Amino acid sequence: MPISNTGSVPDSTEKVFFDTMLMRHAEPRLIHSEFSEESEFPENSGDTVEFRVFDALPTADDTLIEGVSPNPDELGNTKVQMTAVQGGRTVAITDRLEYTSVDPVMNETTRLQGDQAGRNIDARLRDGQNAGTAVYRPNSRLTRGDITATDILTFDMLDRMATGLEDASAPTWPEHGNRYLVALNPNAAYDLRQDAMWKDRVKSNPIDPENKLAGNYLGDTHNCRFFISPVTKDFGTVGSEGTRVFSTLMMGKGYYGHAWLSAMESVYAPPVDPLKQISHVGYKYDLAHGIKQDAHAVRGEHACTLRPN
Repeated sequence: MPISNTGSVPDSTEKVFFDTMLMRHAEPRLIHSEFSEESEFPENSGDTVEFRVFDALPTADDTLIEGVSPNPDELGNTKVQMTAVQGGRTVAITDRLEYTSVDPVMNETTRLQGDQAGRNIDARLRDGQNAGTAVYRPNSRLTRGDITATDILTFDMLDRMATGLEDASAPTWPEHGNRYLVALNPNAAYDLRQDAMWKDRVKSNPIDPENKLAGNYLGDTHNCRFFISPVTKDFGTVGSEGTRVFSTLMMGKGYYGHAWLSAMESVYAPPVDPLKQISHVGYKYDLAHGIKQDAHAVRGEHACTLRPN
């Protein structure tokens, strides 16, 4: 079992001042949890949450005949169940590291684990959101393995994806200006910005008018709002001749959901070994998540010019 000791922190006893705030590692911009509708488990209700999605009533001739009661429509619904899964990590720290290091080891470990937990939870939601059945690939590629290095993201591809959601009557997000939300990799955003149609359609739009996910916002066009993150789904070099394949995910409201059985908490475990040398700092949570309405999202699979493999 790996244990963080004095050897884990170089020069820990040297009395030299430095600003740890400036030396922290780069943390990625996370967006997938923002695109998942959150709910809560009722108390003492087990570890499975059930969402009920009611079917739309049919469009029909509703002309009434005097004195004749119409046949009643029947309500239908689809049940979606999600079971909570527990997650967590720990770091083992020796007592000697705690009292010889010039750094606030416990505080920094907790901060790093907060970042780690955020990335891990975001990755869980990202992988779940990318498990939908609606997929669009450029140039009529039938499978992920058929995608070549020239099959990049274009404005026309996004327009086709949005048209598919509109045709499926997928609802937009009122809190985002009644638009669909799109999550894409920075390399995909580069290709999109080179597209003449993108330049023409987006240049007149205000930049982040509602300050949504500041720093991640790319722009609005048609009925979509675009956000960038370096941790969107990367399928790896699974395309033709080792082409790297990325996901661009377009989501309507109600596509995905998550519920906390137990919210994330920081945990400190004092030493229990014979000489009380090793303590543990960690986090844990219990989370259920899954697709609520599969038809309300479409995944684009494509290559990126700057990351061909």
